[in-house]
Amino acid sequence: MNTQQKTTYGIVALVVALIGGLWYLSTNNGPAQGVQKVGLRVGDTAPDFFVTTLDGSRLSSDELLGNVVVLTSSAAWCATCVEEAKQFAPVFAAHLDDPVRFLTVDIDPRNSKAAIEQFRIDTNTPWTYADTAGSANIIDVFSMSRFEITYVIDQKGIVRFKDSIITTTEKLEEVVSGLL
Repeated sequence: MNTQQKTTYGIVALVVALIGGLWYLSTNNGPAQGVQKVGLRVGDTAPDFFVTTLDGSRLSSDELLGNVVVLTSSAAWCATCVEEAKQFAPVFAAHLDDPVRFLTVDIDPRNSKAAIEQFRIDTNTPWTYADTAGSANIIDVFSMSRFEITYVIDQKGIVRFKDSIITTTEKLEEVVSGLL
């Protein structure tokens, strides 16, 4: 085969590859209709998780479907966590009869169940809590490496809000009410 033939075959191969690529892009516009990416960004399907709560009950993401879920990280000794819990308390109280579930994960392995329970009492936050012993899965899945990380997940399991600072009562109420 001479140089001119090699060049012609190379050009034909390139044109075929380009046409094939354009055809693929035109018929495959990303994920299939209705398939949602699993992840931690707003708009992603929240990853599956499970925890063992302070009372020893096992709770999974499947059991929470149909509810708006407010998920946050905390520590019993953390002053800003106390402030955030106090910000969440009025929203919890306002939605007692709505399909809204709050779950706080104390991510400090040094905190005892008694210390976490005292935190709940002191902050008037009677919702579900879990400690690190029962939360290794959720801490890992939601990258809870620091305090005041808040996710709000809608009834279909989609992340609708994410915050990594103290979330105010007003902001949390706006998000939760908007999902009901």
